[in-house]
Amino acid sequence: EIAAPPEFVHMMNSFEGHTFRVSSNGRESTDTTVTGDGSLICTTNDTHVLCDGRYTKHVVFEPTEADTETLRKACHTDLTDHPEDAKHFCARRFDNRLFFTHKLQFREELFQRMYTPNVQRRELYNRIQPPSLRNFTQTGFEIMEIPRQLQRSLADFWLQERLRTSRPENHPPEDPNLSGRLCDTWMLHLPAQLLASVSTTVRPLLAKWANVDLDGLRRTAFYGIRLYRNGSTLHRHVDRRDTHALSVIFEVGSLGFNDDVRSAAEWPLEIRDHSGTVHSVPNRPGQMIFYESATCEHGRPTPFPGREAANFFIHFAPRGWPEEYEAAPRQEL
Repeated sequence: EIAAPPEFVHMMNSFEGHTFRVSSNGRESTDTTVTGDGSLICTTNDTHVLCDGRYTKHVVFEPTEADTETLRKACHTDLTDHPEDAKHFCARRFDNRLFFTHKLQFREELFQRMYTPNVQRRELYNRIQPPSLRNFTQTGFEIMEIPRQLQRSLADFWLQERLRTSRPENHPPEDPNLSGRLCDTWMLHLPAQLLASVSTTVRPLLAKWANVDLDGLRRTAFYGIRLYRNGSTLHRHVDRRDTHALSVIFEVGSLGFNDDVRSAAEWPLEIRDHSGTVHSVPNRPGQMIFYESATCEHGRPTPFPGREAANFFIHFAPRGWPEEYEAAPRQEL
């Protein structure tokens, strides 16, 4: 028995004869029995959970050593000129990461049945969420410099730890913004002292920029330093409205396929301002981008051409968010 949130389509491994009872946020539950070896796929509508268990046999595979060896060799080939990177990012101990296993377990057709509805839902939210919330600033974003000492601390930590303690992020494969099947991303978790330094430094700057009360501005979410590896794509999206009102991207660093850490492969941030204009913000290590992430559609929709881009994200919300910031309904003429 599964209680499923409505935001995503959920795919679950199953077997013939397995019966699921699925409900979601008060919707009427349904019982579905799998009639073929493979997977049960469930979606939601306004009143019901809809499940289908009638897939052909053998749509889910167990990866073999030969399968993973092929992917591992391809990883090494891509990093021929960077053997230290290959030693870490192509290591056998990470064979179970979703970027490898999901492609081996689930055929493309089955993946698309799960992924495509989420892409459609993302595009819907990009249209309907921004006008439902009040704006804090005129344009919705601003580019600033990371304070020098803080940038040095973040960059030093990244360079010292990227090949020691970074681990596969294993982002959900069905995530329409950043699919763990399609994008090889890794995570470096910040030590508590460095995270506190980031938060205390940026919070008053963000409050001033957004013209909100500093005492009421709370940190709602943060992630470690995300390492986007070659080919990663972050599709344009709006962030979750319950927690991500005001956000900051720290561009910690970037690595090309040469040995110069100062080189930055072009991978601009695309962001739609409050007037509807889409801006292309060139990526540059040492800059931070303040943005209203619940109302400004943003992403890096072109595949990353470099070896690695290191970004850190932190999110805040003012007191009363989101209930006190809902926009008045538009009047029909």
